[in-house]
Amino acid sequence: MAFYRDDATQSLNGIGGLNSVTGGSFPARIWAAYVKAYLGKAPIQQFPEPTNIGGTEPIDFVNAVPEMDPSLIPTPTPTPTKKKK
Repeated sequence: MAFYRDDATQSLNGIGGLNSVTGGSFPARIWAAYVKAYLGKAPIQQFPEPTNIGGTEPIDFVNAVPEMDPSLIPTPTPTPTKKKK
């Protein structure tokens, strides 16, 4: 889907009272209307469970990043301060 004016030098800004036209404005509304009209009352289908592709094991994203061992975190060394005279 494309949304443009015939004259490429003219901005879409201001069309329909909008300050700017983005993918989330008119194009999204037009696409949503098209999809709703096309699908109508089609039954909702669920996605199948994911499968291992090429023997790759699934990743547990909850535990994908291990916790940092606190003993590995360096402690800052204090910097000496100058005494005021």
